[in-house]
Amino acid sequence: MSNVEAYEEIPTPLALKPVHNSGTKFTFSESDPWQKEGEVFKLVKELSVTFLVDTVVSTMDMLHTFEKASFNVHDISSIQCKASEKSWVVSIRKTKIKEYAMELPFISIAGVDMFLGDAVNHTVLV
Repeated sequence: MSNVEAYEEIPTPLALKPVHNSGTKFTFSESDPWQKEGEVFKLVKELSVTFLVDTVVSTMDMLHTFEKASFNVHDISSIQCKASEKSWVVSIRKTKIKEYAMELPFISIAGVDMFLGDAVNHTVLV
């Protein structure tokens, strides 16, 4: 049985039920940060926003963009680009900062206003 199959068979602990469907993701890990034996669950809160950019921009452009939008660049944990889709994912360190990002109507990147979408609960504009 693979780790994924084993994970799917384990019920959510009662204490974690309130956060099960709130944007929180459970990951399975065989490593143990406290040096105990056995398998360990880690709670991971997804704090990423995503957007598409139709022009060539650098990671530094992204940092400047978020800084202009009143973000502290130290609250950004990573910036990733998927060039084939022209999409970017920016991971943020704090829930409060992500909530602020999701409330913004847009951010301006290379002179173009961009809508920020939630990387976990995919935002679709129709």
